[in-house]
Order: sequence, then C-alpha cells, then structure tokens
Amino acid sequence: RTMSYKDAVAAGAMALFGEKYGDAVRVVSVDDFSMELCGGTHLDRTGEIGSFLIRQETAVGAGIRRVEALSGRGALDYTKSVLNDRRRIADMLRVGPDEVANKVRALVEESESLQRQLKKDAARRAREEAADAVDGATQAGGVTFVATIVDAPDVGSLRKYGDELRNKIGDGIALVCQDKREKPVVLIVVSDGVIKNRSINASEITKWIAGEFSYRGGGKPHMAQVGIPDKEAFAGLRDFVKSRLESQT
Repeated sequence: RTMSYKDAVAAGAMALFGEKYGDAVRVVSVDDFSMELCGGTHLDRTGEIGSFLIRQETAVGAGIRRVEALSGRGALDYTKSVLNDRRRIADMLRVGPDEVANKVRALVEESESLQRQLKKDAARRAREEAADAVDGATQAGGVTFVATIVDAPDVGSLRKYGDELRNKIGDGIALVCQDKREKPVVLIVVSDGVIKNRSINASEITKWIAGEFSYRGGGKPHMAQVGIPDKEAFAGLRDFVKSRLESQT
C-alpha cells in the first residue's frame, strides 16, 4: 500500500540508510516477516526472474543485512564465467574440474609443510651463524662487541638472529646488519647484564646513532633497530658505536 513516509516508518517499515525516499512511499509487507519501503514490484510473478544467484551478503547497519544477487541473463553469464575460470584453473593444475578443490587443498598443505621446514632451517642457520659471530667478537669498553652482516630477507628473520645472539653473547652488545644494497635495517642487541650493570641499552644506542648520523630508529632496551641508506654505511656506524662504548669506561 502507498502511505506517507512518516506513517510508514512509524508503522515499522524498514528504511535503508543512504536511500532517498519521497513524501509518499510504497510499503510492501509480508505478514509476520517483514515490512519494507519499496520503489515498486517489478514482476507479475517470481518465475519471470529466471535464474537467481546470490553473489554476497553484507552488513549495512545494526541488525540489517544486504543481499546482492544476479538474476536472469546476468546470473547465467556469471555462472558461465565461473565455470570457465574453473576449467582454466583445472588445466593449470592438470586435473579434472571436479578435482580442483582436492588439488588446491593438497598444494596448500604442501606449501604449509615447506614453510614450516624453511622456518626450522632458518632457525638452525641463525644458531650456527650467531655462534660464528660470537667466536669473532672483540672487546669494547669492557663488554663483548659483535658487528656482523647477515642474509636476513626481512626484519622478522633479523630479530630471530638477534635473539640467538643474545643467548650466546654473554655480557655484550651486537650490531647486526641486513645484507641488502638499499635501506637495510641494523639491529642493536644488548644483553641483560649490560643493561643492568653498565646502564647502556639498545634504545639509548639508537639515540647516539641519530645524533651522529641522523639515522632514524628505536625499540626496546634489549633490542632496537635503525635504518641506514646502504650496507656500506654499516662500517662507519659500527666504528662509531664501538668508539662510543670505549669512551664510556
């Protein structure tokens, strides 16, 4: 039935946010189910819709969902497109269309297994390389000092290496630089003993570096990081920090 917008809303008709309504609105009601404002009933019977395919449903407000669907020729065209994509994927996977899901599941499981193995290998390499770095450590201001460049593709890998160094370095400080040509990250690692007994921590060292080179960084007392323009700049940073540590004694 047609009624004023104000009376329709007062009667409980649902008006969607963002839609525009006139003073007189058409209200479509289904007993004990819904009452909504509608621009008009567009069919004489539901069979005229033909195929009907729900693409997605989303939230448009508190307790309100919007269903988006295709009908008629649009639904058939979309179904055809999906089936063509499925056939192309099946061809790439070299399986039949009905086997696509099982093949993808197997590939995902294989990928996850390989990722777990890669993490184990990376952790093992980090332990071995950290031990080698500590073997080549020097002394600076009465603490063990390590400065090394490692093949760490991301900051997460770099931090795992830093954790291994903290476990092995004793009372010491380490600078670990990524082996990257452009904008590598340098990790600064300080052992608990140095933090407690020497009043030196990683975040403080980043401030030394910022004051000298204007490189930006920060972090926590036991581990911090700073960005440098390239790995060639690491040598100057290393020498500066070592000299500063020696001057602290």
